[in-house]
Amino acid sequence: MATLDFVVDGRKPVTEEGDNALIVWSPFVSTSEPVAVGTFRDFTDRTAQVSGTFNGATVEIHGSLDGQSYQALTDPQGNPISFTQPGIKAILEATPYVKPVVTGAGGSTDLKIMVYVRRNL
Repeated sequence: MATLDFVVDGRKPVTEEGDNALIVWSPFVSTSEPVAVGTFRDFTDRTAQVSGTFNGATVEIHGSLDGQSYQALTDPQGNPISFTQPGIKAILEATPYVKPVVTGAGGSTDLKIMVYVRRNL
């Protein structure tokens, strides 16, 4: 199975230039689908948004400091970031590696997962 890559909308290269970028994983259709990991070391403000058809799916946004061990990221209130319906949430932690994790996807799951990153100047 091919890895679902992400696309970057914003000034490029995202790790060297520009004040912001939108990272998009789409279409996300399977729980077992491997995803490319976004690397965004220079961007501290982050927001996640998920839209589309969930069909029983749960989307979490995970982060890592080393690119090997991933944990669920949290919102500013300390709650794990988890979507079971379309929504948008701020991400508290500024980890250099970010990826979506989807569980429980049904046959008609079709999601667009986005993370907006902004550099504080």
